[in-house]
Amino acid sequence: MQTCSEDAFQRLCAWYDGEMKAAQAVHIQAHLKTCSCCRANLVRLQQLSGVVQQRFRQVEVPAHVERAARSATQGAAPRRRIWLGLALVASIGLVVLAGLSWPRRQLTTAVRDEIVARHLAGFARREPCDFESADAKAVGAWLTEHAGYAVALDLPPQTQLLGGRVCHLCGAPTAAFMARRDGKELTVFVPAVGSEAASEARRLAESSANCTQGPNAASICACTDPQPMFAVAQADPALVAASFHPVSK
Repeated sequence: MQTCSEDAFQRLCAWYDGEMKAAQAVHIQAHLKTCSCCRANLVRLQQLSGVVQQRFRQVEVPAHVERAARSATQGAAPRRRIWLGLALVASIGLVVLAGLSWPRRQLTTAVRDEIVARHLAGFARREPCDFESADAKAVGAWLTEHAGYAVALDLPPQTQLLGGRVCHLCGAPTAAFMARRDGKELTVFVPAVGSEAASEARRLAESSANCTQGPNAASICACTDPQPMFAVAQADPALVAASFHPVSK
């Protein structure tokens, strides 16, 4: 665990989820004492866990749902279990959705939490961007090459572009533009057209409101032009929604 990369975050998740062998856990614990980046990620993981537990601690889960949860997690790869666990929490949450006045087309809890976690983990790194540039075309070209699909984004003047990185959403490589607006750290995720993350962005963008609230006081907004994408920041939804717009023709 020499650098605070995407893989480092995955190993931290596995350790936090109790999936590390004793010898590996010792190395991670020792690294946490010297790495502020990983300590910050650990705090955010704890905060996300607290949000999930608080949200569903009073929900009575049917026995068949508990059995399905246990069956689904047995044999899962360690680095996937944290997101699988969040997905199962979202499934359990569906039991009580009928009694809530939430919009019909909202993101699942698992997707909301993953978007916010990827955003926070990106800015927790010593170097948030894999490619640093304030030129949107240059960043888009780099992301197109490294994410493996066409990426384009035109940010408004008030949004300061820092660069880009490739992470994962819903299990697939996803292009991410790193930026700031009004002093707030902002990530714009541009998933591949046809991917699960793109479908989730389209669902939110086509709902009665194109923004939703995530954990840690984060707002998540979506649009579909020129392609489905998310913007996320710990800021007011209006600020987040104004931070990205379609590419100029």
